[in-house]
Amino acid sequence: TDPPSPPLFSTLLPKNARAALSRFAAQLASDKASATSKIAESSAAARAALSRANLPQSLEAHLAGDGLPEALWARVAAARALNPRAAFAAALSSAGSPKAEIQALLQKAEQALNAQLSDDNRFRVENSGYAPQVTVAAQQGDLRRDLAYYTGLLDKAERSDAVVRGNLGNEGAEMALATLDKSRAELDADMPKREGAAAPAIDTSGLSAALADLSMLMTVRDAALAHFAKKADSLDMTALLSAAADPDACVADTLAGFDEVQVDIDKNLSSQNEVLARVFSENQKFAAARSADEATQKREAYLVSVSTAAATVESLLKQVQEGRGFYDGVVERVRQLHQTCMDQEVMVGVMHADFLEDSQMRQRSQSQEAADAELAARLAQDCNFTANDSATARREQEEADAALAAAMAQEDQEAAQQEQQRSSNAEADAAAALAAPAPAPAASGQGWMSWLSGSPAPADAASPTSTSAPLIKNEHSPAPPPATRGGYAPPPPPPISDSDAPPLPAYQPPSISPTGNNISAPPPAFPGAPVYNAGGGSGSTWVPQPPPMPPPPAAAGVAADAGKVATLVGMGFDTEKVKKALSDHNNDEENALNQLISD
Repeated sequence: TDPPSPPLFSTLLPKNARAALSRFAAQLASDKASATSKIAESSAAARAALSRANLPQSLEAHLAGDGLPEALWARVAAARALNPRAAFAAALSSAGSPKAEIQALLQKAEQALNAQLSDDNRFRVENSGYAPQVTVAAQQGDLRRDLAYYTGLLDKAERSDAVVRGNLGNEGAEMALATLDKSRAELDADMPKREGAAAPAIDTSGLSAALADLSMLMTVRDAALAHFAKKADSLDMTALLSAAADPDACVADTLAGFDEVQVDIDKNLSSQNEVLARVFSENQKFAAARSADEATQKREAYLVSVSTAAATVESLLKQVQEGRGFYDGVVERVRQLHQTCMDQEVMVGVMHADFLEDSQMRQRSQSQEAADAELAARLAQDCNFTANDSATARREQEEADAALAAAMAQEDQEAAQQEQQRSSNAEADAAAALAAPAPAPAASGQGWMSWLSGSPAPADAASPTSTSAPLIKNEHSPAPPPATRGGYAPPPPPPISDSDAPPLPAYQPPSISPTGNNISAPPPAFPGAPVYNAGGGSGSTWVPQPPPMPPPPAAAGVAADAGKVATLVGMGFDTEKVKKALSDHNNDEENALNQLISD
């Protein structure tokens, strides 16, 4: 299973801890660089001193038998394994090198930037209103600086390549390659042989021990530097600072642990001079003892030539590999730079397209505004309205509307007064009718009671009289019935043509509440007929219903409003019809629209 993920935001540090981490990283990098530089300088100085004393080749030549020493052959074999001739040939021909691609990409990128700038300048000339906040030239600033930087690097690399090609083609390189082309058996066969006497007995133990001590010294400090680097790489300083209460103290304690390694390296470097002095002292004794051995001197010169050939090939291979590594590292960054330049070209095109689109929209908007203004002017001309006339017409229209409203209010007030007067008259008539005396009974003793029982009344029976006139003089209006006690009056008897008419059914009066006045009124026979009111206090009354109010007269000849005319004409209606509809409806736009639609 996968290891558990760390909690979210666990690596975030407070501000003081981040500052402490930055100081720690800078100090650690400085200490590492200082130790590396001191070790490299000391080792290079020791090797140079040994080379001047022809060490350890002279000792190896003396101790060797008839073949190459193992250490020297291992060095030669390592150089041969790198196939130096093929590597040198590839470097001389530049075949497969990214150099050509880098040159082409830089050239294309520069051409693209120049084309973008030219197109933008032309676009500015053709579109005077185009003024972006950031010009194309400003946007290209960083890209052109990067192009100049990589172009400069390429120039330096080409000069270095020329030097390497010169070194590869000189006589020394060819001799070194020829030496390394030989097998071990061939190199052993080329080593000078002793003839006759054996090699003189020379005590080399002191020199060998001193050289071994110097080699151990170099090995120890190289290991100390490797330990320093490994410890720095494996240290999780972020976690330490996250848990530390005092970031500065944590940084100081951690750096103190690296100080111990630096102290060991400094002690090692300081002891190098003492070991070198012992090496040179023992070498003087060895040189004095072997000066008389001519075979040893020849063997020593041969070993030096083989070692020099190996060193020459190693140096040339390193130069070739560094050059190839440079191109491999630069090519990807140049590809990214080239792509950015191409993206810049697309962005410039988008900016131009957006400006053109905005310009077209503005032009369409201006054209529409001009068309609207022209239409409004034409409508104003059709309606014979100028700015002053329109104001005068509106003022006159407002005055006419106010006069019409006042007239309508006066009419409403008069109608209300008339209605109130009619109501008062009706109430007075009803009161008078209720106050009239009951009719006298018939001469034969039959009266209303005989009528209620169904007996026919005599032909000369007296009819009820009233001192007041009927409420409404209309041939369709029934006469008010005679009043009786309790506020109830029966309806008038039907006419009787002769004494042989069948008797009427018994009359069932409606139920009367205890108050004697809870009688439902019959509905009016026709509009405007009197309404029977049984809910009065002391008696029932007949109240005439007023006729409905006539609708207010519509204003005629009102001038059409120019703005409303323009609105309705804009909907597609004819101008004259619009004016007429607005005039008919007193400039009511909604009613005028309904009329236009119905027409």
